[in-house]
Amino acid sequence: MKRTIKGRYIVLAISILIPLLVAFFVGSYGYNSTNYGQGSWKKQFLQEYLSTEDKSNPTTEHFINRYLKYGINNQYFVYNADPIYDLEIKDNNGNKLFDLLVYQAIYKFSENNQPVDRMQYIFFYYNIQYKNIRNLFDVDDVLREEINKANVPTFSANVKEVIGEEIEDYDPYERPITQIPEDQLSIRDRGADVTFKSGKVATDGEEIPNGEVLVKAFIGFVPIREITKSSKFEVKIEAVINSIIDDTGSSLRTTVTTLELDLPQDPTKVDSSNFAISYQQNLEKAGYFWWAFTHKIWWICLIALAATSLITITFYLVYVAEEKMQLEEAAKRAKKRKR
Repeated sequence: MKRTIKGRYIVLAISILIPLLVAFFVGSYGYNSTNYGQGSWKKQFLQEYLSTEDKSNPTTEHFINRYLKYGINNQYFVYNADPIYDLEIKDNNGNKLFDLLVYQAIYKFSENNQPVDRMQYIFFYYNIQYKNIRNLFDVDDVLREEINKANVPTFSANVKEVIGEEIEDYDPYERPITQIPEDQLSIRDRGADVTFKSGKVATDGEEIPNGEVLVKAFIGFVPIREITKSSKFEVKIEAVINSIIDDTGSSLRTTVTTLELDLPQDPTKVDSSNFAISYQQNLEKAGYFWWAFTHKIWWICLIALAATSLITITFYLVYVAEEKMQLEEAAKRAKKRKR
């Protein structure tokens, strides 16, 4: 009898363990699958993460903060969540052109095969007033009409070290601001004066017409790979219309603004004690596993658990029933022998 009860417990334990193992392996397969967990699910999570609005304050600044946390690139590991520059850029007549935010970040750079900390500066232009920027082009009426019919201008920017005086055998640091391609990361510019790159303005609730593309905020960065002589930099921002060619055969462009900004280059001289940690575009750091578990994995595991449990519990019940029949038959045979 004791042997029978022990056997039942063993079969019951196996009947419970098998569905749990199947559910675990199904969930693990789904999470690690190139098509699902590491494919379409990740894309869905990233889209939701970057497009989640602050319902109480659905502003471009909210999305800028989310993108900074996610990582506009995978280089910087910490960043200053507060911009070191928050400027409203205007033309000579006081007309607004756009808002400019500049953030500090620190990333690892390899120097002589050794990692060293270096500074990176991240730029956002948003709330762009394209009509006022178009008016900056000093052209005749015919070309003005072409400009107004063309897609809205794009931007090109450059930073150059300001050293104040010539230093022998020293070239001031100069490089362009690297723009993040919109097909990689993009933030809709909700405060722009137009809705689409064609220059058209949409009414509230209007669907995006075929062929139209929403205007986006500019996202760019400058990684500084060496300690420079000065922390003063001239930042020159130009507007460019690629579809119109000037007399030199280049795209039509004009200077939007020239700024002199203090951009410290030595990370050891920057207080980073309160810097925020970047996810460095790592979705696991951004909470992907928990999202995948609550949105996808739990229910496929539940289905696997329920289906397998139905089979194993049925097996257990059949086993118990057959065992009971065998015990009853054995008891009958024993009773006959006693007679």
